[in-house]
Amino acid sequence: MAVDDPKAPKPAPSTPTLATPTVIPGHDAAAVAAKDMTFAAGNTLAASVPISFGQGLEETPGWRITRNNVDSGTDYTSTAGCIVSAKTRTKQRSLSVAGDDNAATAGMFAYLDSSVLPEYLKTAQLRWGGDDEKPGKKLDVLALETKAAPPVRASVVYARVFSQAESTLLLSISCPTDAALAAAKGTVIKRMVVQPPAD
Repeated sequence: MAVDDPKAPKPAPSTPTLATPTVIPGHDAAAVAAKDMTFAAGNTLAASVPISFGQGLEETPGWRITRNNVDSGTDYTSTAGCIVSAKTRTKQRSLSVAGDDNAATAGMFAYLDSSVLPEYLKTAQLRWGGDDEKPGKKLDVLALETKAAPPVRASVVYARVFSQAESTLLLSISCPTDAALAAAKGTVIKRMVVQPPAD
């Protein structure tokens, strides 16, 4: 039979404590998709989720796919001579700025072209979910537009870095003339819906 050493220190009584929860509450993707995706709302996305473009432009009269799902992107061409390139990428932590998708997006423009200054960029909106029967919400992006000056084509580039999701999107439109670009922008924005991530 074991006998306790009377000279040994007695252990202090333990106080029960609540364990730290190890279960993370579920992410409500539907709630995120139901609201405008402003720059500030980027923090409501789940971490490391993919953002993607829906397909619909190829079903629009006068447009066709010229390159499908190559290098994370799809290209389209119109009978008016306009070219659209839609790209999304994941694992973009190096471009992220915690809590500031606006600054991260401006940084991406500078990364792609060091001559692009923040004052050249304007806030614009793309469609965030929905379809033609049930329009979705708005997605904040930064846009860089260039007027036509032959041989330079008229163009606009829309971009967004989702810092929390570590995803980026880039949508560019170029056309032979300013008038052709103005006409194409409305069609492209309507048909190239950005799809919110699902659970």
